[in-house]
Amino acid sequence: MTDSLDNTIRDTKIINNRPAIVLVLGVLFGFCLSNISSDLFIIAIALALIVATVLLWRNYSKASLFCLFALLMLCRVYFFQNIVIDFDSSSVFSWTRSLRESLEGNVDSLYGNYSGIVKGLLLGEKYEIPRWLYQIYINNGIIHLFAISGLHISILCGAILRVLRGTSRWLKASVLVAFLLLYIIITDFSPSTIRAAIMILVVMSAKLARRKSDYLSAFCIALTVTVLIFPDSVSSAGFLLSYGAMYGIFMLAPPISDLLGIKHKGLNNLLASGIAVNVTLLPWFAAFFGEVSATAILATLLIMPIASLLIVFSMLSVVVFFISPAVAFVVAYVPKGMIYAINWLMQLIDVGTLSIKSPNIASITLWFIGIFFLSPYYLPNRKKLPYVGLVLMGLSILMWIVF
Repeated sequence: MTDSLDNTIRDTKIINNRPAIVLVLGVLFGFCLSNISSDLFIIAIALALIVATVLLWRNYSKASLFCLFALLMLCRVYFFQNIVIDFDSSSVFSWTRSLRESLEGNVDSLYGNYSGIVKGLLLGEKYEIPRWLYQIYINNGIIHLFAISGLHISILCGAILRVLRGTSRWLKASVLVAFLLLYIIITDFSPSTIRAAIMILVVMSAKLARRKSDYLSAFCIALTVTVLIFPDSVSSAGFLLSYGAMYGIFMLAPPISDLLGIKHKGLNNLLASGIAVNVTLLPWFAAFFGEVSATAILATLLIMPIASLLIVFSMLSVVVFFISPAVAFVVAYVPKGMIYAINWLMQLIDVGTLSIKSPNIASITLWFIGIFFLSPYYLPNRKKLPYVGLVLMGLSILMWIVF
């Protein structure tokens, strides 16, 4: 992860050629899009925007700038004219509802008492998880397992790529695009699903066009398109936690990885990412839940390797059920054993949570700005002491305590 982020930073260029043209194009695009009433057409245009910006511009930063200006024009219409797209009654959902119901039925048949957990993992449906068990996941800081995220989609896409190993890159891309679009819809357009899918689409498009990938710019484009489709999502906890977690990985994981210096690269990256996410999201946890986990990092180290396999085998069993229920029941024994192990581990290390005061908006703002000044995007050589970042985060904590 550290190496890829280093390469990303070196490959990112400064916007230096006619940003005014990008501004005009973005405003015109946003104005045209804001006058379209078809929800399906808006989604199609948003997807076209992602691909076109990658294929037409070598510099991802210009693509992000274009998206930003288009978003500003759209926000003007959404917020001042109170336009809201009602996806619940949309034609987009009508043909996928039966598929989602079939998947839920397969899960119920295969997993019985564990069906709530599997639905949470695969569909983001948390309401059937027993309350006592849900609280244990909260106490251990791994409740994000049940919010469809980049982890879930990356694991599933990785499994698909392994199956398609040896085929052409265009076939792989076509299958991944079809899977991602379908998965976005059957998970009810979850903001975290959209973010993860768009980032994968952008990076994949860049590789198909033989351009260099910039994961931070892909993240910015995903953020723009998500707000474009769901302008009111910026106030939801799921949206803020999902994007905040990715922000923390991009900004803090590389320097933390260097500080840890664990020889096993996989373990080093996993631990660095876990620390980065928990540090970054600390204000949001305090604001939304009023408490933080004392065992989040330990739980991440214990659970995430198991969770990766659990997601793959759970999805495999549910899909195989359409073909051969008998085989699916055999496959389902693997996820059941993993779920039992996870629940046992979580109960073993559960020590409850620590209550924490909710921060004010100024403190939260300083926290996230300070994290940027700790990142390799501000200090690419990582040799200087990050005075600015440390001071800003210190001020954030002070305001957090005092006000």
